[in-house]
Amino acid sequence: LSGLSDLVQQKLLRGDRPGVIDIGRYVASQGIIDPLIVRHEINSLLVLGDEAAAENLFDSFRSSGIFDSNYVAMLELYFARYRQGFCVDDILLDLRERLIDVIGKNLASSAYLSRLMPFSDIVLISNSVGLSFSEAEKQCLLGMKRPLFVYFNVGNPTLCAGRSGFYCSSAAEVVMGSYQHAVGADHRLIFQPLHGHEFLGCIMRIEQKWCIEWRDAWRAEFQRVNPGLSCHEFKEVGIIESLYPSSASSDDAPGERRRIPTIGSIAMALADALLHMPESQVEGVWAAGFSMSASYIFEACYGINLHDFPFEKIALESRVASDAVKLIGSINAALPEVGARRHLQHAGLSVEKLNRQLRSRSE
Repeated sequence: LSGLSDLVQQKLLRGDRPGVIDIGRYVASQGIIDPLIVRHEINSLLVLGDEAAAENLFDSFRSSGIFDSNYVAMLELYFARYRQGFCVDDILLDLRERLIDVIGKNLASSAYLSRLMPFSDIVLISNSVGLSFSEAEKQCLLGMKRPLFVYFNVGNPTLCAGRSGFYCSSAAEVVMGSYQHAVGADHRLIFQPLHGHEFLGCIMRIEQKWCIEWRDAWRAEFQRVNPGLSCHEFKEVGIIESLYPSSASSDDAPGERRRIPTIGSIAMALADALLHMPESQVEGVWAAGFSMSASYIFEACYGINLHDFPFEKIALESRVASDAVKLIGSINAALPEVGARRHLQHAGLSVEKLNRQLRSRSE
């Protein structure tokens, strides 16, 4: 069985999803239940778009206890995402109107909101390790009047190696993230701005449990080790979180518990508000590599118990359908997505993120 598990890993790395499914079915035909192989089979069926088969396979093991509770809870949300009682369009419209109102009131006193208004396009760059642009897409990006490229946390270092090939001379950059995910253990910003282009600095979500550390030590330490870089606390995130749905997170926390939006979801809400503000010059919002793929949700994300990925998936679909967001860039959906640590390694960077140091302290 260990040999078959190794073979599954090899097929995953090659993007051979049908091969993974074949191994899963062979193992089942021998009367063997391997939780990891079954999980890879379910994920692969989802990646290939055979959601009915994935749900049937999941149902056959739902009560067996072979999966951890967070995986079960997320799968249940995923399969039921179009059957939820809330209306996503209404939620997104309400969110937009509230953000426009709050941004309008805070614009004069905010150190970062006013700097976002003059850009012609906002291009949100996902952290997919396989994200790439076609020549036609590069020409589209190069032709933008004044684009702002928004990166998240570690900032897709693989794509960044070639960003001079799709930046026009007026292109600018900004990083959004949860502070502990965007800096190393020494508080240095992991993202490296491209020389010769305007860098707006960092707009950070400071989670409630880290507010004391941020105000007492982290903010000053960031300025000390990153001289000249601005780092702002994104205070409007509370509005976005207030409209994020509650859902069961795991068997360890029975009942409904509020999940938190991902950084990508937060940035998309902010960009959508800027697009529709009368005072803003933003004419287009672009999502590069955003697919909310099954691989991203079930294979790459550490915080599967923290976020409502199915809600974010249908929210993305709604924004695309209404033309509030345009998709650009492509990824190889068959290949497994990777988390930030492996992405950094893939780019040849050796960095210990602050969040890993914090996690090790609590273990």
